Amino acid sequence: MNAFARRVRLITAAALLAASVIPTTASANKDGSFMDLRKLYQIAVAERGDTVNRAMAAAEAILAADPKDAVARAYKGSLLTMMGGDAWMPWNKLRYVNRGMDMLDAAVAEAKDAKDHGLDGEAEILLVAAFTNSRLPSMFNRAAAARQQIRRLIALPTFASLETSLQARALAIAAAYAHQDGNKAESDALLARAVALNEREARREFNERK
Repeated sequence: MNAFARRVRLITAAALLAASVIPTTASANKDGSFMDLRKLYQIAVAERGDTVNRAMAAAEAILAADPKDAVARAYKGSLLTMMGGDAWMPWNKLRYVNRGMDMLDAAVAEAKDAKDHGLDGEAEILLVAAFTNSRLPSMFNRAAAARQQIRRLIALPTFASLETSLQARALAIAAAYAHQDGNKAESDALLARAVALNEREARREFNERK
């Protein structure tokens, strides 16, 4: 595998964090379609291959019924980046990833008005988009988008209602960005908040990015 292919293959890591974005069955509402999508998305992240296609089919079924559903569009965008990571040909890799990024951006642009599906719609979109963008290789220039989305997510009134592991990871990512910028005081404060919620997740996330 050449250097370009290895770098693009790292796209697959974008979804690893996103796996924890999905609310558990216990926190989901009675919307069966979204419950199915979230479960299939988790399986796709873990197993890849045909499971990505099954998750994509679930997202597309929701969008067929409601093309304006921004939450479903965010999941589809993230799934497209997985398809890009799994594609063999470089042009297909780039095509899928570029489509995925465009779809994520469109979902984020509509996040404030997004429908809730057992979780605040805006928060769910920002989780999927920020965690995915923060893991994309630097060649795709998504760091600025990830930074903005993480800040916006943390500032949401609903942020504190998310699972503590998700809060910890988001805060740790923000702490790592502050560390990169040389803002030690802000980094330390954010990391302390993250550690108080889930020390293992917070330190792993921070150490991977600082």
